[in-house]
Amino acid sequence: MRYATIVIRSDEGGLHPVDWALYTDPAVTRETIQKINLLNDGTFVVLYELSGDLMHAKELLSEHPDVITADVTGEEAGLAYIHLEGNFTVKALLTIVQMFEFVLDTPIKCTQECGVRVRLIGDDATIQTAIATILNPLQVTLEANSDYDPTLDDVFASLTSRQREILTIAVEEGYYQIPRRVTIEEIADALSLDSSTVGEHLQKIEACLVQEMVGPRL
Repeated sequence: MRYATIVIRSDEGGLHPVDWALYTDPAVTRETIQKINLLNDGTFVVLYELSGDLMHAKELLSEHPDVITADVTGEEAGLAYIHLEGNFTVKALLTIVQMFEFVLDTPIKCTQECGVRVRLIGDDATIQTAIATILNPLQVTLEANSDYDPTLDDVFASLTSRQREILTIAVEEGYYQIPRRVTIEEIADALSLDSSTVGEHLQKIEACLVQEMVGPRL
């Protein structure tokens, strides 16, 4: 069994007008998509994890023409259950999920470039065919493709919330790409932290990951 991590984004107004509205509003941050389902009538429901001014998010959603119903819980962090009118992009993506025999792992991480980071679990041929089916104007970047190891989720969960936040930013901004696209100082600036603090956290994170992945095999 394999898993592939891909980033999907569109430069033409995001994946959906409501997703674009949340992305472009400075008072609200899209964190994850916990659940998403395509309904028989072509509409779909999505459960977002949001942070920021959630009262403002509730007003934004209630006024958006593509929102059928919306319910937001929480004040500075919480969930938004939204029933939406479908569009071509989302329908196409969710249809691919129904067409092929793979598991769409959740939650889906929302990226800072108005895209989503998705993990697909299944056999290699099915995953590759599904990725190839994703059409323009969507842009797809393959970030990882390897054997599926469910213990990796447990390792991530074992990190502190601050460590998970730092690691997520480091990966998203390209700290672990070759060549590196971002420095520790730039990660620290993005998180309003000292660079020494970020560097120390990254060392602890890397030590934890290496120990969990390699230690049992020694």
